[in-house]
Amino acid sequence: MESIQLKQDNLLKIGIKNAEGKDTGEIITIDLEDIELPLKAQKSEEMIKNNNRWLQAQRVMIEKRPDKKGKKLLSANDEALLKTVNEYYKRQTEAYELVLGQGSIKKILCGREMYITFFSDLEEQMKKLRPKLNQNVVDIKTKIKSITEKYGQKDSDVME
Repeated sequence: MESIQLKQDNLLKIGIKNAEGKDTGEIITIDLEDIELPLKAQKSEEMIKNNNRWLQAQRVMIEKRPDKKGKKLLSANDEALLKTVNEYYKRQTEAYELVLGQGSIKKILCGREMYITFFSDLEEQMKKLRPKLNQNVVDIKTKIKSITEKYGQKDSDVME
């Protein structure tokens, strides 16, 4: 029987470590030859910026409202702000998972619930990965040029 096997030599594999620095065995794999990766990365960056602006606007609106202290632990504004932050974290998760893949944030958290400084911690780690992701754009442009040269139509063979 004949078989086909495509090479997969341009995969970026990211191992996950827990808070103690021990390898969890979980891996996030990013295909650096994914032709949609540059588009996903661009959209992700845009979403992250928009989410940050949205959070700031929501915070300002909440702080301008008169606060009501009640019998609960949190005031009305404190509760509204926490709900807003939860929504922001859902939006940020969606933005980062465009590039890292579905379920990647859960893997990175290692069973821990979302915590307040998570995305600033993640952003520090992402700074190391961005050069490799940006190189993907350059590589794809080069490969597109190569493909168009190889399979492009020759003018002399075209009937008019």
